[in-house]
Amino acid sequence: MRRHLLAAVVLIAALATGGSAVATSTTQSDCTFPVTFTDATGTEVTVAEEPRAVVTTNPSAAQTTWEIGAREKVVGLTQFATYLENASSRANVSSGSFGFSVEKVVGLQPDLVLVPNASHFPERVRQLRAAGLTVYVFPLAESVDDVVDKTRRTGRLVGACDGADETADRMDAEFDTVREAVDGEERPRVLYVFFGFTAGEGTFVDELITTAGGRNVAAMADIEGYKRINDETVLAFKPEWIVLNTDDPDGAPPRRPAYNDTPAVEDGNVLVLNANYLSQPAPRIVQPVREMARTFHPAAYEAANRTPTPTPTPTSPPASGGSDDGDDEDDDDRSPSSTARSASSTDTPTPTPTATSTATPTATATLTPTRTTSTATENPTPTPTATTTSTPSSQSTATSAGTGATDGTATSSESTTPGFTAALAVLAVLLGTLARRRG
Repeated sequence: MRRHLLAAVVLIAALATGGSAVATSTTQSDCTFPVTFTDATGTEVTVAEEPRAVVTTNPSAAQTTWEIGAREKVVGLTQFATYLENASSRANVSSGSFGFSVEKVVGLQPDLVLVPNASHFPERVRQLRAAGLTVYVFPLAESVDDVVDKTRRTGRLVGACDGADETADRMDAEFDTVREAVDGEERPRVLYVFFGFTAGEGTFVDELITTAGGRNVAAMADIEGYKRINDETVLAFKPEWIVLNTDDPDGAPPRRPAYNDTPAVEDGNVLVLNANYLSQPAPRIVQPVREMARTFHPAAYEAANRTPTPTPTPTSPPASGGSDDGDDEDDDDRSPSSTARSASSTDTPTPTPTATSTATPTATATLTPTRTTSTATENPTPTPTATTTSTPSSQSTATSAGTGATDGTATSSESTTPGFTAALAVLAVLLGTLARRRG
C-alpha cells in the first residue's frame, strides 16, 4: 500500500511538471519504485522495480551508468562502449550492420533498456516493447544542461539517485567555473575538423565550443549540422585554434595552404580532444569543455579556479571509463584517449583510458609547430604539434587506446607546487615518530 502511495506522489509530480516525473530540486530525495516517466517517443514508461539487469544501446548511456556507480547493473552494451573499464566482460548487443540487435537485447531479458536518441530506431524499439521489455528512449541532448538532467534521469531510472546527483552536481560546479572564467573574455575563432568535416550550428560540439569560450568558425560561416568545410571558408574565417579529436590518425590539421596560412597553424594552436568524451552527451563532456576553456583562456580559467565553486565529494566515487555515443549527429562511439595538445600514437585494439584530472592549472600554452599525433579511431589529417606546458598545482595524465586506425597516449605535465614537497617532509617526520613509538 505504501509503495502505491509513493507511486501516486511521483505521478502527481510528473503531471505538475508537464508529464515528466523528474524532481525539480537539485537532488532526488525519492528513489523508490515504481517510477513513471514519459520518454522521447511520447510513451509513458513505468519501471516497476529497481532494475537488476540493464542494457544500454549506445555508449552515452553506458558511460553515464559507469559514472553514477551503476555499472554492475549493466549486462549488455554496444561495441563502441568497450573503452569503459571492464566493459568488455558485458554482452555485446551491436548488430552486424549498425545500431543494436533486437535479438541480442531480448536474449538478455533485461529489466530495463536505455536507448539514447542516436540509437533510436523506432521499429526496433517497437519490437523490444512487443517482446515485453521496458524501454526508455532519451530525448536529444542539445546543451550541457540537458546532459546534466539526463544524468539525474538515468540515476532515477536505474535506482542510483545518490551517485547520479553527486555526478550531476560536480558537472554543474565545473560548468559554473568555466562560465565564470570565460564571461567577458574575448572569444577566439575555433574550427573543429575531422576527416574534412566540421560541426556547425545545432550540433553538440558547437555547444561545447561555445560553453568553453570559443567562437565556432563553422557556425560563423552559417554551416548547420555536420558538413564538409571547404578551403575558402577556412581562409575567410582564419581560425585561431583548430580542434581535432583522437580518432584522427595524424593528430594535425590537413596539410594544405588554406590551413597552413591560418593563425592556428602558424602559432601551433592545435588541441586534440578525446573523441568519446567530445561527441557523447554523457558526464565526461566536462573534460573537453574544461580543457578548451583552460586552453583558450588560461589566465581567466586559473583565476576562476582560485575561488572554485564548492563541489560535493562523493561517498563512493564513480568509476572511470570512456566516452559515449554521440547523441548528436556525430557518429556513435569512438575509442578513447583523453587530452589536449600533444599525443603520441600507438596501435591498440581495445581502449582502456585512464584519466587523472587536474584541479587548478595555469595553462601557459607553449606550442611548437611540429607534428602532433594522437589516438585514433576514425579520422585523418596532419602538421603542427602543440606542446603544452602548464604551471598548475597538480599533475594530469591521460592514457588511452582506441579501436581504429592509430591510437596514442597523450600526456599533459604540470609542475607540482612547493607546498606538496613540504607536506611530504612533514609526513616523513610523522611516520618516523610513529615508527619509533611502535618500536
